[in-house]
Amino acid sequence: EDGDRLVLAAGVLDSWIDSGVRIDLPTGYGRIRYSISRSPDGMILDAAGDASPPNGFQLRHPYAGRITGAEAYGKEIGPESADAINFPRLPVRLNLKVR
Repeated sequence: EDGDRLVLAAGVLDSWIDSGVRIDLPTGYGRIRYSISRSPDGMILDAAGDASPPNGFQLRHPYAGRITGAEAYGKEIGPESADAINFPRLPVRLNLKVR
C-alpha cells in the first residue's frame, strides 16, 4: 500500500516474469488476484477481484527498462513515471510497452 493506493509487483523480480507470476491475496481494501507475463512489447498484467482502494492501484514494473506506454480499458493510458503506472479499478488487462 502507498497511502490510499494499492501497489502491485513492487517485490517481483524481472527473472520471475519468464515463467509468469500469479498472486492472490487479501488486502485491507478487498481481495486481488493478478498475473504478470511477458509480451512482445513488454508485459501484461491481468488483475481481478473486489479490492477497491480510494486512489486506485499502481503497478511498479519489475522489468529492466522503462515504461514508454500502456493500454487499459480499451484506450492508451500514460505512465506516471518510467517504472510505475496507475489505474483506477478492477478488472483490468494492462498492456505495458517497455524499452
